[in-house]
Amino acid sequence: MAHSTKKSLSRSAYLGGAAGMTGAAAAWVAIQGLTSLGPIISSYGALDLVVLALLGAGVGGLVGAAGASLRAEPMARPIGLGLLLGSAGAAVGGLLAFLVATPIGLERSAAGFAVTRIVVWVLAGAGLGAGVAASIALGGPARLRRSSLGGAIGGLVGAGLVSISGPAAVWQLVGFLVVGVAVGYGCLAAVPGSLVIEWAPVGPPGGLWRHREWEVEDRRPAVVADQVRIESVGGQGRIVPSGGGGAVVTLRDQVIRT
Repeated sequence: MAHSTKKSLSRSAYLGGAAGMTGAAAAWVAIQGLTSLGPIISSYGALDLVVLALLGAGVGGLVGAAGASLRAEPMARPIGLGLLLGSAGAAVGGLLAFLVATPIGLERSAAGFAVTRIVVWVLAGAGLGAGVAASIALGGPARLRRSSLGGAIGGLVGAGLVSISGPAAVWQLVGFLVVGVAVGYGCLAAVPGSLVIEWAPVGPPGGLWRHREWEVEDRRPAVVADQVRIESVGGQGRIVPSGGGGAVVTLRDQVIRT
């Protein structure tokens, strides 16, 4: 039985967090090999931007794949857009932070270095969230704001985590995971006011990656499983037949059979 949007978070929220976390972990693994690129990447600033770009690519690619999986769509384009815009968003956010901090010499003192780290993580997280949200053609400004804010908050928490004494690589991983979860949730959780249609599987429920869910924005129809067209008008669902074949979906608490 599909979850009710009135009683619990949609499963897309959990899938978004899981996808973002997985992408962040994959990026962290790739980043561990950057020490061998010393002759190519000659400055710490350039290395930081490469790290941020890899984080953005990992989170963006996996969240893009998860979004396509939710709607049973081909994955190549969403993954490509997520990789590109996630990478660009995180790198641009980090670059802006460096451009703000460097001219005033923040990094020259211990306190200034800590402030610089916070600014870099917050702006990179916000840029990452904005970039990945921009690759998803649903939710508009509301999703963009939520994902950017989530990335910024995740970045703030991450900056605090990497400042903890101890194994730096481990705390970096935990910080990455926090950013990934925040961005993934912000990108895939349903925007308030949208209708959520969930596939009602026959038999035992599948895992998150087998879950199918369509978000229907006001006056923007969605075609569910290529068989039923749902329109939202003033927050009320309207079913428009577009095929057949016995598909089963749920609209809020109602099961709809085509």
